[in-house]
Amino acid sequence: MNTILKNLTEIPSACGFEYDVIRYLRDRLKDKVDHWEIDGLGNLIVRMDGGAPGPVLVASAHTDEVGFMVQAVMPNGLLKILPIGGWVPSNVPAHTFIIKNSKL
Repeated sequence: MNTILKNLTEIPSACGFEYDVIRYLRDRLKDKVDHWEIDGLGNLIVRMDGGAPGPVLVASAHTDEVGFMVQAVMPNGLLKILPIGGWVPSNVPAHTFIIKNSKL
């Protein structure tokens, strides 16, 4: 698998927590583009000066993924979670989770 794609898919980025993906992309692209900025909504916008007038290409993609928020840790160690995004409840037990905290 392509290293960049592998790295991108391994960055936790639940809805509302996409900034690690944005930073990764910015760091990979900042030396290859003429201008970059992160707007108030967290969109990464990059521009390359082309010189001559011509077509404009816009590449747009989501940087988030569905996830869960830990609501509580139960006395027996189980987690009480709330969905962020659209999950099919019957599919949840089939998935492995990464818990993002201040150290990850």
